[in-house]
Amino acid sequence: MPKSSAASSTHPPLFRTLWPWITPHLRAFVWSVVLLLYSATAKMLGPVILQRAIDDYILPKDFEGLLLLLGGYIALILTGFMAHYWQLIQLEQAGLQIVGALKQKAFEHVLQ
Repeated sequence: MPKSSAASSTHPPLFRTLWPWITPHLRAFVWSVVLLLYSATAKMLGPVILQRAIDDYILPKDFEGLLLLLGGYIALILTGFMAHYWQLIQLEQAGLQIVGALKQKAFEHVLQ
């Protein structure tokens, strides 16, 4: 169903309406994006590290280098997991605080 021009002119866009509640949590959103990029990169590097381990260390039987690469891989996986976890926590806390503020504003409006 197409929108009428009268309805679209009386209701501001959703993002502009929610922006005052988002701005106090902007730092959390920015950190979430940074952590998301890191965790996604860490997950994508897994197959590359496995390929390098096979080609450069397992086939030539360089097990000292393989152990070093394995340690780096484990560190990458653990830090990627922690980044993903903190990204979820940041977004969840910001989202809950925004929803709480919206509820408070709605209840205040209803009670007046």
